[in-house]
Amino acid sequence: MLLKINRKQIIQVVQYLDERLKEQYEEKRELRKYQQLDRQQNSLEYTIYDEELKRAGQKLLEVKEARTNVSEKLAKMYNEVLSAYEESKDLEKVLKDLTK
Repeated sequence: MLLKINRKQIIQVVQYLDERLKEQYEEKRELRKYQQLDRQQNSLEYTIYDEELKRAGQKLLEVKEARTNVSEKLAKMYNEVLSAYEESKDLEKVLKDLTK
């Protein structure tokens, strides 16, 4: 009788261990799948970040170029205005000399 009870308990323990092993295997499989998906997500996030960084860098370059162009145009216009002002002063002087 005692041997029968022991045998029954052993069978139950073996069955329990077998179930736990199956559960562990499933959990391991799920973990691997999760890790794979996590790596894919990280890869996609990095790709998106990298593309946004490239676009921002390109925009920054465009803004710098536009600012340089505007600055050059302003300098040219300032020089033209200064030349026109000096020419008008010279013409005023000539006119003043002619009216004397």
